[in-house]
Amino acid sequence: MRRRKCFAHPLFKLKVMVELRSKLLNIKSLIFRHQYALGISQWLTKRLAQDTPYFNGTGTSNRKPSLFSSWIEYWKGLTGTYSNELVCAACGCRIVTGMNENEIKAYNATHPEKTVRQACGGHVEAVKGSGEYMIAAICAECNQEGKPLTIKAGSLLVREVAPKFVGKSNR
Repeated sequence: MRRRKCFAHPLFKLKVMVELRSKLLNIKSLIFRHQYALGISQWLTKRLAQDTPYFNGTGTSNRKPSLFSSWIEYWKGLTGTYSNELVCAACGCRIVTGMNENEIKAYNATHPEKTVRQACGGHVEAVKGSGEYMIAAICAECNQEGKPLTIKAGSLLVREVAPKFVGKSNR
């Protein structure tokens, strides 16, 4: 009987896939930062020094990020955050990426002391209706169109840059 090689072990394959995904996100963020630096000199990421009032964006569901599959992946790539477990910038609850709704329900049923919510890359703006959006890591409950939010001190925001529109723009 032949012995299986260690690289065929399922946990080894999972570890390699996680490392490759992390490297791909890092490469995408480097490319994006370089393209951004060539065109605009304003800040790309911003850490808030104090609790700050913001508004959830309205009519932003048709926007898609450049080079990333979702707005939370865009936020993670540009902030250099590769953890799948985060904290909501608005309410402070535990949020996760990489889990679907059913997986979150199953996790919460088995871990009632450590409940989690779905993470979203929410469009927020300092002045309502300005159209100058930033992306914050917030939970699905806080990501409600037009809802006023207080983004907590220490939270990272990422400027929304050059979105691809699907359908018609609201601007």
